[in-house]
Amino acid sequence: LSCNSTDESMLFKQGAVAILNGEDVPTEFISANELRVRLDDAPEIRNTPGLVSAAVRNPGSDESPTVSVVTLIGPSISSVTTKTADPGVKLKIHGSNFLKGSTVSATDANGDPISLTKIKRESKTLLKATVPTGAAQSGSDIMVRVSNPGPAYSPPVVVRLP
Repeated sequence: LSCNSTDESMLFKQGAVAILNGEDVPTEFISANELRVRLDDAPEIRNTPGLVSAAVRNPGSDESPTVSVVTLIGPSISSVTTKTADPGVKLKIHGSNFLKGSTVSATDANGDPISLTKIKRESKTLLKATVPTGAAQSGSDIMVRVSNPGPAYSPPVVVRLP
């Protein structure tokens, strides 16, 4: 978080707390104009895509007005291609915001989980996974999701297996 004010009453002080979506989150004091907030200290906020409002409370003072609004963006799938392979069906998941540690999950039409193997992040825009032989029926639709570290998932995409 940063503050461009020269008004002494508006500057950050050592021990200031960030308030993200109403939740107190510890900060690292960098200067009177900058605080560092680790979203790992607020996993329920970090793992929920959407708007995050931020305010600051200096020691011994009231909460500031909102100083910043940030939009957190989770992973997004643009397409999934399938290829029959031995053993199983290979999935190529194309999209954006696939972080290191991203995982892929799949469910059948009843919402039951389908085991996937050989999950690999190739880049920020490509993940690969394999549906093992027998894990899902040929010709069936499965729902595929991507998850970055933490439980925030991409919107699901339905894929028809060959």
